[in-house]
Amino acid sequence: MRAIVQVTRESRLAVDEQERWTAGRGMVILLGFAKTDTRETADQMIDKLLKLRIFPDEKGKINLSALAVGAEIGVISNFTLYADCASSRRPDFARAMGYEEAGALYDYFMDAMTSRAEEWAQEKAPVVRGGVFGGDMLVSIHNDGPLTVIVDSADF
Repeated sequence: MRAIVQVTRESRLAVDEQERWTAGRGMVILLGFAKTDTRETADQMIDKLLKLRIFPDEKGKINLSALAVGAEIGVISNFTLYADCASSRRPDFARAMGYEEAGALYDYFMDAMTSRAEEWAQEKAPVVRGGVFGGDMLVSIHNDGPLTVIVDSADF
């Protein structure tokens, strides 16, 4: 599982040209699934993402998690994160999980992240919003910092 995480001042999601949600301070997660990913992988990624200390504290030091600040979190499925461009100019998506299997894992991920964000919150629970799996989405991200990190389950 691979996530591109951006700390945001504001973000928006439109699906089929209809606004689905807007969010304030928080993060947008572009999330891709590999063929080998499981619910256990998703649980580990959720733990890592909710506890990742990427928000500034009162002194401006990057030291707080989404749980600590009650971040608004947008999670957008993105199979293209597993594109392999090493051997040609056309991306190869052979490592990406298939559509139906990835859709089921995305649904699990969203339900589990939402419940854990509420359960583990320190004060105000993070709000978790999703995209439409397989939908034609337009994501607007106002990156704050800019702070962008890559989290890959192969690394933990």
